[in-house]
Amino acid sequence: MKIIALVLVTCMASCGGTGGGPSSSGKPFVFQGRGRLNLIAQPIPNTPKALKITATLLDPQGNPFRDQIIAFSAEFGDATIVPVLGNPTGSRGVAITDDLGQARVTLLAGLTLGRMRLLAETLPTLNIASAISVEIKEPGFIGGTELAILPTSVLFVNPLVRPGTDGPFTIFSAVGGAPPFRWDHTNRDLAKLDPQGLIPPNIYPEVKYTLIGPIPTEIPQVLEDTVRLTDSRGDFAEAPVTVIFASCELTFSAPDIIFDNARPGDKLDIRVTNNGVPPFTISHTFPTAGTLTVTDGGIITYTVSDPVVTTANDTVIVRDSRGCVGTFTVSITPASVNTLTLTAIPANLPDAVANVDITAIAFDIDNQPFVGATIVFTTTIGTLIEVPPATDPVTAVTDANGKARVILRVGDNPGTDPGPPPTSAPRTITVTATAATAGGGKTATVDIIQD
Repeated sequence: MKIIALVLVTCMASCGGTGGGPSSSGKPFVFQGRGRLNLIAQPIPNTPKALKITATLLDPQGNPFRDQIIAFSAEFGDATIVPVLGNPTGSRGVAITDDLGQARVTLLAGLTLGRMRLLAETLPTLNIASAISVEIKEPGFIGGTELAILPTSVLFVNPLVRPGTDGPFTIFSAVGGAPPFRWDHTNRDLAKLDPQGLIPPNIYPEVKYTLIGPIPTEIPQVLEDTVRLTDSRGDFAEAPVTVIFASCELTFSAPDIIFDNARPGDKLDIRVTNNGVPPFTISHTFPTAGTLTVTDGGIITYTVSDPVVTTANDTVIVRDSRGCVGTFTVSITPASVNTLTLTAIPANLPDAVANVDITAIAFDIDNQPFVGATIVFTTTIGTLIEVPPATDPVTAVTDANGKARVILRVGDNPGTDPGPPPTSAPRTITVTATAATAGGGKTATVDIIQD
């Protein structure tokens, strides 16, 4: 009433004085209160195809103007504003101001790129408008066309999904139609849907479709699902998903592995070459011949056992996560001692009780020191003591120089030693070394004279 009275008083004053004469201006004065409408465009993190638009409506005194309808319109006809106003193209939208006087919409890019004018307007009763220029840098959602799903269908071949884990996935995208969208599917035992997209919720122009376990089932069969997309107008589109299990065979970078002159710990690699799906499982028919390891990349390492077994042919069976199988063979020919020498220091014993240092040296076919050869020592007189001590007969293993060493103790063990020689004649002690390594069999002897 005070405002009306103020307007009336003003109008009366401006229309004329008490004497009925004309006003000084000759025109009536009308009071009009106008507010302000500010627009801000903000990028949405990780979503380059959309902008968040915030309109702030303030009254003439700068206070928030709440519960007011703000209408937004985009210059490019293929752009989409959410929430939509209901027009076919989706380039117009509406929102209502909150307690802060703010109304928010989301602008989705279309195919048209460049600078675009975006207009925000209040209802005609307030008659306030504002516009900004926004940059559309990347093509995105295409509004105003028939609703569709991309890709139109998906096929998974021999997928593996273990219980409690996620398997292969694909991304479905909405094309055309009128957002917001709703995604659904028919076979919830086969897969799960995770909407991807924008803020506010339920726009979701994309959805992540992920297979869930366990797959394959006990009886491999064709598995099917249908993804369904529905827009705000009730239009829908569907995309079929098919999971099939086909027989398959793994192939390798070589048909077999060959160890020639194999030593303990020798290693060779072979790899799966036709895109086997990890994890892989491995087994073999001759486990004592060697050990197996496999990486997720399909590299299989075969390590020769210690000691090396007699000449062996092993078969390795490899299975991938889909049940695809492949085999290759492993041939092992042990390295053999080609030459064996034996020395004794001292070679002549002047005393009845003495220690003799016995050293065997093994060489391979290339006349290189044979590392890891097992040497068995025996003696005709005395006691052999391994370094470190062991029993008689004594075994020792050649070191990096191909050497194996034992000690011969003579004269203080009546159980094996006949005692000092007769004073009239010396006696001969013979020590024998035999290469017991698989494929070996070489023998060497050395004589020690006891005076």
